[in-house]
Amino acid sequence: MNIEDRKDRIELKFIKVVDGVKLMQELYDAIPELEPVVEEGELKVNLRLFTSGHEITLWVPKEADEHLIRNIVMEHKYQDEFESEVNKNALPGTES
Repeated sequence: MNIEDRKDRIELKFIKVVDGVKLMQELYDAIPELEPVVEEGELKVNLRLFTSGHEITLWVPKEADEHLIRNIVMEHKYQDEFESEVNKNALPGTES
């Protein structure tokens, strides 16, 4: 599927390191209309997130609040879960 074929969508691009799953959940929490829904027995996906290195591409409905989406993406904090757990469980004075 090509975004050019989807006149009901807009493409938003960002350069940022993200946790894709966490970012999608943050977007769903802030904008419930982006969550997938079942309509007439078919799954309708309202948000697609693609990553390539640090480049992020979002496909969202045209009527989505682009300003709010941009704010959520820019506020998103990437944190490696494993690294976070290691630092939390490290002995005092041994953090790197």
